[in-house]
Amino acid sequence: MPVNAIWSIGSTELVEWLGAKDELTDAFLNDLTITMKITDDAGADVPGGENLPLAFVVGSNGDYKGVIPDAVTALFAVGKQFTATITAVSAGNGFKGVRKITRVAEFQGPTS
Repeated sequence: MPVNAIWSIGSTELVEWLGAKDELTDAFLNDLTITMKITDDAGADVPGGENLPLAFVVGSNGDYKGVIPDAVTALFAVGKQFTATITAVSAGNGFKGVRKITRVAEFQGPTS
C-alpha cells in the first residue's frame, strides 16, 4: 500500500490543495479561505480535527497546504477509515469547492 494511502497514527499529516482555479476564467485562486474537518468512519468529528486551516503557499499558483496535527492522528484507531473534508471558499467571486480524502489509519513502519 503506498504511503499516501494511509493516515500514519501519531504523525503530523500534510494535506494539500494544489492549483485551485476558477473554472470559468481559468485564473488561479490565491485568495481562498480553506479549512478541513476530520471525521471517523461513522461520520463523527475527531476531537481537535475541526476548522484546521490550509494556508496559501506564497508565490504559487493556487496552492494551499495545511496539516493534521499528531495529537489528532494519535486518536485514530488502527485499520479504521478517517476522512479529511476540505472546504474552500472565496468571498471575491463566490467560488466554493469541497474535496474529501479518506484513508485507513495505520502505524508507519520503518523506512529501512
